[in-house]
This record gives sequence, C-alpha cells and structure tokens, in this order.
Amino acid sequence: MQMNKISTVSIAATVAGAFIGAGFVSGQELWQFFGAFGKTGVFMMLLSLSILGSLCVIFTRYCKSTKLFYLDSAIFGDSPKWMNGVFCALEMTIYFFLCVIMTSGFTALIDSFASKTVANALGLSFVVLVGVALFFGLQGLVRLFSLFIPLLVVATVVISAVTLIRNGIVIPSEIENVKENVLLSNPLLSCFLSLSYNFFGSVGILAPLSEKANSKKQLTAGAFLGALFLVIIAISILLAIFSTGTENEALPMLEISKQISPVLAVIYAFLLSSAMFSCSFSSGVCIVLFAEKRFFRSRRKKIIFISLYMLVVYLVSTVGFTGLISTVYPIFGYVGFILIFKVIYNAIHRRKHNV
Repeated sequence: MQMNKISTVSIAATVAGAFIGAGFVSGQELWQFFGAFGKTGVFMMLLSLSILGSLCVIFTRYCKSTKLFYLDSAIFGDSPKWMNGVFCALEMTIYFFLCVIMTSGFTALIDSFASKTVANALGLSFVVLVGVALFFGLQGLVRLFSLFIPLLVVATVVISAVTLIRNGIVIPSEIENVKENVLLSNPLLSCFLSLSYNFFGSVGILAPLSEKANSKKQLTAGAFLGALFLVIIAISILLAIFSTGTENEALPMLEISKQISPVLAVIYAFLLSSAMFSCSFSSGVCIVLFAEKRFFRSRRKKIIFISLYMLVVYLVSTVGFTGLISTVYPIFGYVGFILIFKVIYNAIHRRKHNV
C-alpha cells in the first residue's frame, strides 16, 4: 500500500499512541510498574521513557536506512528461519493480549458508569466494532492518533493540575505493603520490564511508520517528541494518583476526573475509550495481516478469521483488567529483552560495516 508522507507531529503522536492503551491512560499500569515505589518509581519511569524514546530512534532510523518496513524482516530477518518464526509467534501473542487487555479495560470503564450487564454488552459491541475496523484495514490510524494524543495530553495535565491545587503535591518516599506481585518486585526491574514489553509490542507499528517519514532526522524528532508526550501524560497521572489515593481503583484517572466534574469524567472516558480502541485496532491489524499473508486470501476466510479472533479476545478479556496487566505485561517484558538486544546489535552492525 502506498503511504503518503506525514508531519513530525503526526509521527510523534503515532509513536506515543503505539505505547498508550487502557493501562497507561487509566493509570493502572503506571501505578503497578512505578507508582507503587514512590519517589524511586517516578525516577525509574522517567528513565524508562527516556530509553524508550532512544530505542524508537534507533529502530526507525535502521528501518529507514535498510528499507525493511515489515515485522518479519526488520529485526530477525537475517537470523535462522526458526528464530524468526519464534519471534513472529511471540509478537502475535502479545498483540493478542493487548487486544484482550483493551477490551477488558473498556468493559471496566463502562462498568464504572453503568451496570455489569450493560458493561458486558457494550464490551461485546467494542470487539465487534474493532473487528469491523480490522476488515477494512489500517487506513486512518495515524489520523486517529494525531487527534486524540494531543487531547489526551491536555486532559491529563488539566485533571492533574486541578487535583494538585485541591490536595497539594504528594510524592511518598516509599509505599509499604503494596508489592505483592513477584514479577514486579524491584523498581529497577520494573523500569526495564516496562521498557521491554512496551518496545516489544510496538515494533509492528514503528517499522511501517518509518516508511512514511520524509527523513531519518524527522524520525528522530518525532520519536523524541512522542516520548515527551508520554512523559507529560505519565507524570500528570502519577501525581494525581499520589494526591488522591485512588491506586486501588481499576481506572484511577477516571475516578479522579469524576471527583472534579461529571463533564470532565465523560471527556476523559471518551479519550480513554479512544486509546483502547486504537491500541486494540493497531494490534489486531498486525495479527490479521500476518495471518492473511500466510494462511488465507479470500474475503470469506478473512471474515471468519476476524470473527473467531474477536470472539476469543472477548472471552479471554473476562479474566479481569488489573490481573491481566500485572501478569501478561511483565512476562513479555522479560521476553522483550532479547528483541532490544537484537535491535541494538542490528544498528551497531550496520554502522560498523556501513551496510
């Protein structure tokens, strides 16, 4: 598919959007990985996002230089076939679980406004809508990110500012009796696990994104601006959670916005839903394209595959939002370290041998 060139801001919004989903925007993911460690966690969060921005620069510039814009060639394309196969299988698995977590997060969001029955019904409607979008493909994803990421930055800053004016700035040195998850038992470990699984789950978007850019310099500027968007959102969310003590809520930022204004709560719920939909959509596209390329060609088989895929996504999503974040993300974080090492190796090898 021929892709038009895009602006630096659009690249930045898409980079940020690649990492933003229900866990990040709601505050649940940020709390479990960083907030629960207090001041140390805040520092580790900044470190993690800084390195993440740098990895985005390295990877997208490598893709642009080599003209490798596909998931199965940009990282392990020069490796043995079995290794590339394992990598692709793991990527498809994390994309599946991202769709699951977004669906679970959307159901939890509706549950905070309405009954459980209504939440489950609308959760099913959510997967149907994602399925329809998947059939028609990836067009418009960058525009969607370009629209809601700036709005999300503004909304989180406003909510955090109002909350801090009311309650004051509170950043505890440490928080006792909150780290029960053995996968996230240390702030430094959480820092690199968050970095690893986020990058692991984003390469399917970053590779084709590099093709849209006008130059490698634009990719560098866009990646760092995208990382800045993430920092602003993350700091605003954590400060608001610290100030209100809403860390035990499934969707802390939504509860905080409700305390400020019903209108603001509806606006944030809409932005949260947009983040969930975009993450589920972009993750699902990678799976559908991968399956379509290897297993089927006809429209009928594509419809059947998407229908079954979204049904399984919905059923698995009933496990629960918080539990999924605290288990799935850390596991893929450990696996993602291999990916990061390979991306850095590829970049160094290309520079050293000038290939």
